[in-house]
Amino acid sequence: MSVLARVLPVLKLYLTAVKVLFYQLLHKPFAVPALPKQHGKVAIVTGGARGLGYAIVRQLAGLGMHVIIASHDKKQGLAAVKSIREEQSRALVVAAEEILRSFWVCRFLAEIIEWVAIRPPDWPEEQQGLPTPAVCEQGSLLLIIVLNLTATKVRFVVSLGLSLSPPPHLSVDFEFVDLASLSSVRQFVCRFQAQGLPLHVLINNAAVMLVPEGKTDDGFELHFATNYLGHFLLTRFLLDTLVHSGKDEACSRIISISSSAHYTADKDFLFFRSMQHYSAHGAYAHSKLAQVLFTYRLQQELQSSGCAVTASAVDPGVVDTHLYRNLSTPARLAQRLIAHLLFRSPAQAAATAVYAAASPELEGVGGCYLYEGKRVSSSALSYDVELQAQLWRRSCSLLGLADSLYVYQAKRGGGGGGAYTNLSL
Repeated sequence: MSVLARVLPVLKLYLTAVKVLFYQLLHKPFAVPALPKQHGKVAIVTGGARGLGYAIVRQLAGLGMHVIIASHDKKQGLAAVKSIREEQSRALVVAAEEILRSFWVCRFLAEIIEWVAIRPPDWPEEQQGLPTPAVCEQGSLLLIIVLNLTATKVRFVVSLGLSLSPPPHLSVDFEFVDLASLSSVRQFVCRFQAQGLPLHVLINNAAVMLVPEGKTDDGFELHFATNYLGHFLLTRFLLDTLVHSGKDEACSRIISISSSAHYTADKDFLFFRSMQHYSAHGAYAHSKLAQVLFTYRLQQELQSSGCAVTASAVDPGVVDTHLYRNLSTPARLAQRLIAHLLFRSPAQAAATAVYAAASPELEGVGGCYLYEGKRVSSSALSYDVELQAQLWRRSCSLLGLADSLYVYQAKRGGGGGGAYTNLSL
């Protein structure tokens, strides 16, 4: 029985992966549509130092968001910040050079036409091949057209340069957090709140996959602690800021990066501190199911509390990232062989998460499971309302949090400025 308990999750997970890869082979990756600029908005992306998280950070920063990379890898996180800032600086330089070229061309044409137009009136009409007055008049008209076109181009380039390159010190920053440590999560939240920043987007992306059996210092299984429980605590602690940053016409958004692995999980996953017949594949799948269950329950709580915050889950597909470093040697070799052909690149996989974070089409819409830019069905088990409630209550109990979120003390949109009382801390 123990052998079957270990092998079955492996088979189920790889079968699901094969299905996803077959879909990715036959379908082009989702391309993010044109999204409005997000200047003035703040986002936190956990695990944003590399891979999928880095691609999400890069694209959100490109939209003008101030993005905070929350990661346990300080060296990689600071390198990511430097890389994105340098990229934005290069974009600004390119835009400035384009503006200068436009002005120099315009000035050159103006000087030529001005020199022709003011030639002495006693010159013969065709002396030295110079244009006639009629031609000069046409040239002046041409100059006006060129000037108008150049001005339009300059305005466009300036706008483009500013949108691509917000001030580097405002676009992306790094903060340390170890999601496997509950105390580290609390410290991160304290440091963030001390900055007095709003928070409009929280992307729970950080994850571990197929790690050997082990427990955190708090006594929880590694997959469950990092992928789910740490994000649960982080989200609850940041709800005050998310709520006060959201508006009826511009809700704050909570996005959890899940996985198709959750389709393979079963009900027997509320182990938290131990797991009989441990399977790394099963533990990973369970943690991803927990994320989806949490997302649906959170959306229900937010909606019933009248908060201008939505919660959704995103499935990025099978992505070529460092998460596969714990595969067995044969599986790792196979992964390397097929990755370039079948796997999504981090930039491609980030598209749906960025869409979920910034698309006007999803304004005020929560409780979604998004894949390739579309709302799809998650596993049947994830819609089990009782299981959602059971996981919620158990998580709150283990973390010492109240089950309920907020008591809303005034009607939204009533003009009197509603007040929230936080019951979660």
